[in-house]
Amino acid sequence: MKYSQLYCIADPIFISILTDILASLASSPTPGIYQTIVKKALPILTLAIQSAKKEESWIAGSAIELATSLVKGAPETGLGEGFFQLLGPNLFSCLSGAEDRDVLQVSLAFVLHCHNLSR
Repeated sequence: MKYSQLYCIADPIFISILTDILASLASSPTPGIYQTIVKKALPILTLAIQSAKKEESWIAGSAIELATSLVKGAPETGLGEGFFQLLGPNLFSCLSGAEDRDVLQVSLAFVLHCHNLSR
C-alpha cells in the first residue's frame, strides 16, 4: 500500500465523515436497514479491532469509533441480538493491551453510548 493511500485511511477527518455517514445510515427509520448495516459492518470492524497491531493503534481506534456510530444509530429496541457478543471479546482484548490514549478514549465513548442506549 502506498503512503498516500495509507494516509487517506488514517486521516481523522475522513474517519469522522465516515463515522457520521454510518451513524446516519444506521439511524434510518426504514425497517431492516439497521440490521443490514450491522450484519455487514460489525464483522469487519470486529476483525479490524482483533487484528490491529500495537503500532497501528489508529486501526483499532477507528474501528471502535465506527462501531460507536452503529450504537448511536441503534433503534430504541436496542443493539440487536449478538451485537455485543461479537464485538465485546475483541474490544476488551484490545483494551487490555492498549497503550494509545485515543483508543482508550473512543472505547470509553463506545461504552457510554451503550450505557445510554440501555436506559
